[in-house]
Amino acid sequence: MQTTGPIEAPTKSDLVFQRLLENIRTGRWAVGFRLPSENELARSFVVSRNSVRSAIQRLAALGILEPRNGEGSFVKPYSADLIANSLLSMLVLNPDEIVALLEFRKGIEISSCELAAKKKTDAQIAELEGIAGAMRSLAAAGNYPEFARIDYGFHACVARMSGNFFIENVIRMLEAPISSHFEAMSRRMELDGYIDLHERIAHAIKNGDPEAASSLMKESLEKSIAEVLAFDKGENR
Repeated sequence: MQTTGPIEAPTKSDLVFQRLLENIRTGRWAVGFRLPSENELARSFVVSRNSVRSAIQRLAALGILEPRNGEGSFVKPYSADLIANSLLSMLVLNPDEIVALLEFRKGIEISSCELAAKKKTDAQIAELEGIAGAMRSLAAAGNYPEFARIDYGFHACVARMSGNFFIENVIRMLEAPISSHFEAMSRRMELDGYIDLHERIAHAIKNGDPEAASSLMKESLEKSIAEVLAFDKGENR
């Protein structure tokens, strides 16, 4: 294993994440504590509000913070083992790792769509269309944690429709990092176009059009990659 070479500097979001986590780990912020607002934290740490929001979303994805619409973010009951867990590094991805995850998913999910369009059942189509409809309702309500769960459910449903054991299980194993990424992205991107792509994917699969379904999935994932890169560039200016 290579142990030498340049070490990449952490992003501002990484540093804020570490500071927030330390406050929770040491008990300075106890269970039930309401965090200062994003604006207050941004002023305190002398960083952008986006950096603070990204760090909070990562902690929420780990189950350490609970965002409540209109109220703020609160420290949840947690096990000390969670913070030391070896899976932490998998769940807390930096922008380069998110892009790598999306690129990996492209290869799997394009094939997943092709197979789904050939093997779908009426019951599976009804489930997929129901998920797409729920995505639009949750986005309109600003319920981002539930939107992330449903969004992951869309991709998991397509994987099941593929009838391929390996595709289905790989997507299942990636649930934690995918869901974390979905929630962070949903809070900062324009969702109408994103949801429209998912509705068109469902329609193409329903029509038994593997070429259109796979092309639309590729477009959706490439759009997500562009969003990550654009956000990271703005965050680190």
